Amino acid sequence: MIVLSAVRSGELRDPLCLMGFVRTVTRRQIAVHIRRSILRRRRLISVETSAAPVAPAEQSPYSQLATQERVAAVRTVMAQLRPRDREILVRFYFEEQNPNLICYEMGLTATQFRLYKSRALAKCSLLNSRLPRPAYSTRPLRIA
Repeated sequence: MIVLSAVRSGELRDPLCLMGFVRTVTRRQIAVHIRRSILRRRRLISVETSAAPVAPAEQSPYSQLATQERVAAVRTVMAQLRPRDREILVRFYFEEQNPNLICYEMGLTATQFRLYKSRALAKCSLLNSRLPRPAYSTRPLRIA
């Protein structure tokens, strides 16, 4: 549907590039589908609105400490981002809002949204790599 819509609206300027365009659209749609599936399975913690998470009774004190350290690391990384970048990441990854809605409400084009999101993720990864690793952390911090 995306390809058909783009062809009808004249976004595809060169007919010889159709296969490349189809391949790119397909890759992006697969990536979106996989990312959404992963996010649904993963327990999400809203960085800005939640207090420290309460662990189940069967969770060990070390696991509780590791969870608290991961939440603190995410908060630290997110606090160092620009407000626009933080808003994009929170709305897209934590609140799972539609990118079109985010673009409309923030006055962005789809290309700007993807660019800002990509740069913000890269910045998060860089900032995360600079954080000291806690002693009790059982797994590394994953950002998106």
